[in-house]
Formats: sequence, structure tokens, C-alpha cells
Amino acid sequence: MRKLYFEDLLAIKETKSKLETPLSICRVGRDIVKGYIDLTLDNHPSHSDQRYNIRKGYTDIFIPGFLIPGLSEGFFKKHYEYMVHMNRGFRAKFLRPLFPDDMIKVIDEIVEAEFDSRLTVDNSNPVKILRSIINQKDELVSVLQLDYLILGCE
Repeated sequence: MRKLYFEDLLAIKETKSKLETPLSICRVGRDIVKGYIDLTLDNHPSHSDQRYNIRKGYTDIFIPGFLIPGLSEGFFKKHYEYMVHMNRGFRAKFLRPLFPDDMIKVIDEIVEAEFDSRLTVDNSNPVKILRSIINQKDELVSVLQLDYLILGCE
């Protein structure tokens, strides 16, 4: 796993590079989906009733949308780790369903990373990241806008 500090993200942004994980199987078991439903009371039938989704033209239950940010972070951390001082939140846009046996890849683009001593907190600086989650059909499943304070090199 490659650890990424603020200075690394500046260099990545300057070269307009992106951080991409390989396509990997998304194994979110029905027990995890059920646990999420039990905790959040998000009991929409698309998350638990395969027959409901088949009637709607799909093949399986959907992974609940708000499981996707954590899932994508887990995939990303197998390859890269942002040296996060503080997670200042995220916004999510869900474009198409993700199913339990789908494969995904995660692509991060650094959209904002600029050193500004007025914004530096405990040797960390603000960074905004656009995360795309792509399925095995090369379809965009979800887009996340991440807002972090990232540590600088010591």
C-alpha cells in the first residue's frame, strides 16, 4: 500500500494523474446488507427482496447506496492510503445499482490541493477528491466528492 501525503497529492494534481485500483470482485454478502438494513431501518425492498427487483427488470438485490462509500474506501486502501488528519465529509451521487457480486474499480482525481498557510491545521492542508466507482461493464455507478485535511510530510 502506498501512503500519500499532501505533497504527493500536489504532485498528482499537477500532472493531472489519477489514482486507480484494479477491477476487483465486490463481495458484499446478504448478511452485510441485512445488518445495514437492521441498523438503519432502510427497508426498501430493492435491498432485500430479489423477486421485487426481478419484477423491476434487475437480477438481484441492490447494495444500499450509503454502503458504497465505505466499500470504495476499503477497495482504495488496499492500494493507497491518504494520510488523513480529518475527514470533513463527503457528498454522494448514486447513478446505477451495485449488486452483491459486481466487480468495481475506484478512480480518484485530486481536484483541489493547494498549500495555504491560513488553512493549514496541525501540518495538514485541505484536499478535495472526486471519486468514481466503476463496475465491470465500465459503467459509472457512483461519484463521491471527498473533503479531507491531509497531513504533510514530517
